[in-house]
Amino acid sequence: MRAKKQVIQIKPTIGLYGDLGVAPNSFFQLQKILSPYYTVVKLKAPDIILQKWPDTMKAIIIPGGADVPYHQKLQGKGCANIRAFVETGGIYVGICAGSYFAASEIYFTCADGSIIAGKRDLGFFKGSVIGPAFGVYIEQGHASAKLIPITLKDKLAIAYFNGGGVFEGAKESEILGVYQETNKPMAGAV
Repeated sequence: MRAKKQVIQIKPTIGLYGDLGVAPNSFFQLQKILSPYYTVVKLKAPDIILQKWPDTMKAIIIPGGADVPYHQKLQGKGCANIRAFVETGGIYVGICAGSYFAASEIYFTCADGSIIAGKRDLGFFKGSVIGPAFGVYIEQGHASAKLIPITLKDKLAIAYFNGGGVFEGAKESEILGVYQETNKPMAGAV
């Protein structure tokens, strides 16, 4: 009788940021979507600042929520570590607030008319992310959420939108997706 070989497939590891500012639903939905395909490790600001992540980690994902707490907790050393991770082959994925956080500068108009504006340390996108791209963003709940038609690499799709921005000054080679209504960049690559 022959023994069967067992093949053990190891899922790639990704870090999913889950600290102050992250919208709980954004974290939960991403974890749910990614878990069948990846080993998802929850990262908090101290994990990034101290580089306490698995050596095998392939990507860091910063989900939707609020950019200001990301900036407050990760500016300086945290951003330098994320940048070094990407420079040595890792991948950074910024979704909504995570894309604001990855820009060199942001400009966001709140529902009450106040403005959040300023430089950001990470600076993967050399321009500004300006938002919200459509309507007014209401912080609590999903009252300002919409389904927005987008084009991603010449494919039509629908995206959940709740406060996302426009990549102002993006070069053609950096644009991954655009809002169909305005043809302005809604996703970029670095």
